[in-house]
Amino acid sequence: MAEAVKRIRGWQLDIETGKGLKPPLEQGEGEQGHSALASALLALWTHGKLSATMVQWLAWQAVLDGAQHEELLSMGKTGAYGSCPGNCHRDLMARFCKDLPLTKGDVVSVPAVDPKTGTTGPVDATVFLPHVVFSSLEEYDLFPDLFGLANLEKFWSLAEKTHDDRLTEHPLLKGPGWKHKTVPLFVHGDGAEFQTRDSLMIWSFGSLLCGLSSLLSHFMMACFPKSCSFAATWDAIMKWLAWSFRARGQPLTNGGYRAVIWSIQGDQEFFSNTLHLPHWRNARPCWLCDAKLSTDKPEKSVKTLDICRQDYCFTTNQQAIEHPRSNHALFSLPGCSSHMVRGDALHILFCKGVYSHFLGSILHYLCWYPDLAKGSALAKGKKRSLEKGKEPADTCKSPAERLALIFGLIQAKYKALGSGTRLTNLKLSMFTDKQKPHQSPPFLDCKGAEAKHLLPALLLVCQDGLLHDKIPCEREMLRALKAMDDLVQLWDFSDMFLAHNDFVKSLTFASEFLQAYEALAKWAEDMGKHHFHIVMKHHMFMHLARGAKHLNPRSHWCFKSEDFVGRIAALTHSVSMGVKSTSLCKKVAPKYRILLHLLLTRQGFDQAQKQVQPDPVPEGNP
Repeated sequence: MAEAVKRIRGWQLDIETGKGLKPPLEQGEGEQGHSALASALLALWTHGKLSATMVQWLAWQAVLDGAQHEELLSMGKTGAYGSCPGNCHRDLMARFCKDLPLTKGDVVSVPAVDPKTGTTGPVDATVFLPHVVFSSLEEYDLFPDLFGLANLEKFWSLAEKTHDDRLTEHPLLKGPGWKHKTVPLFVHGDGAEFQTRDSLMIWSFGSLLCGLSSLLSHFMMACFPKSCSFAATWDAIMKWLAWSFRARGQPLTNGGYRAVIWSIQGDQEFFSNTLHLPHWRNARPCWLCDAKLSTDKPEKSVKTLDICRQDYCFTTNQQAIEHPRSNHALFSLPGCSSHMVRGDALHILFCKGVYSHFLGSILHYLCWYPDLAKGSALAKGKKRSLEKGKEPADTCKSPAERLALIFGLIQAKYKALGSGTRLTNLKLSMFTDKQKPHQSPPFLDCKGAEAKHLLPALLLVCQDGLLHDKIPCEREMLRALKAMDDLVQLWDFSDMFLAHNDFVKSLTFASEFLQAYEALAKWAEDMGKHHFHIVMKHHMFMHLARGAKHLNPRSHWCFKSEDFVGRIAALTHSVSMGVKSTSLCKKVAPKYRILLHLLLTRQGFDQAQKQVQPDPVPEGNP
């Protein structure tokens, strides 16, 4: 009796008739690793650069060109080979994101503002409770690296040697073996623009001991558009997050690991407007000492930079707990006070901070120095060195031409220093109003990393003859440039905890810079100029230098955090079309969950996603 004929259909029929390609695993090639192209397509999909249907189409084109990797074949088959595009997302999830151990997040009710009508009412928001995220991440092989478990004992032992008073008074840092099982956490908050008329407030947390990329060292807790939120919105969200952080002080994993907040990070606006700490225009603007905005008592004023003339009473951690300057929910946690709020060198120094005032003033001086050092023979010699031997008649260049010459010298020093981040151009409009250059304080507007690498190059240029130490004001400029360069290099090349000698050097460099800067501010005032403006960030820089005793500022500056919020904002933009602002966080949460899962499970995916740069917000986008 003849054997019954087996009926085949679909893709199997295509293969048998020669219209389709046979999967490589059926060709006897054995098990394959992850496809680089598949990882790139998934990275573009999870970052919102490509839709699921576009991923299917591109993968199938690769297959038609001869690619035979099983993952590309699986992608190409999604949505019935693209004939049912609505199923492509479902099929990608089934193939690459099946049974995710990560929490889906919890839906909570919060009050919000409808941006169209202006009415307030309850809406649902998705939050990732920290203790649940911490517990679910244990399911992944990267868990020890995500939280730096191998270095816990070393971290706490070194912290004890610095005599940090937060340790002795923290109720959760006690008991047998706590050094081996307690993870020091940072909490970060910041806003990021995801469309032209709206920004997203993003809260995240992570381990201070994690050295991985921004998306692997930060875990989103909550996000909400600023256009539809008000104080009560975040009060409701923070109520849940604070409750979760209390649970996080308990053992939450099979290994008995727990975590405590050890650093709260952000910019000055976040500290004042979100954490409700004193505003920089407050009469008592500092939560770390008793400094005042008024100059009636110079020894108590934030405008006094010379440490030798200061007479501040510094707040202890116990005083901060007993007499809090803020009623924010985080400061109700056991052992968590305003002393956990760590100054951020990115915002205090590099990005719209001390560097912007300092470098902007020096560049302004170099471009207009005939007005400031008129009649000086050294100034005339300086012109000749700048012009590299040209005749004196040709030295009367305009400020823009002088700046072009200066920038040419800076670019040469960039190359000599091997600077990784460089200014691509330098214009007068970046630090002053070209039409009214002497009306307001010079302020250099550039990215933090650009400012950080500009100072060493400018120092070398100035030392080569642009500034002369026989002119008092220029001597102070050189002194301040050298002190700041030495300080940042010390932080860059030191471990997480500075050795005692390095801390003394750090404080000396900071003190020298502040003394020189205050002298320059006094000189500018005497000259009737606006250069070297003193702001609150100069005072916070003093606290940043003092805090280096307990933790190297490099360990908690926000370069990675800024990258993280930028990527979350780009992801949010990809899902925002046609979605109400009040419902946006519910769309972001599942997309972020997929992205994090692939980062944790696919080898090489982290490198692939680093190539996906967030696009600028398109003009005119709704």
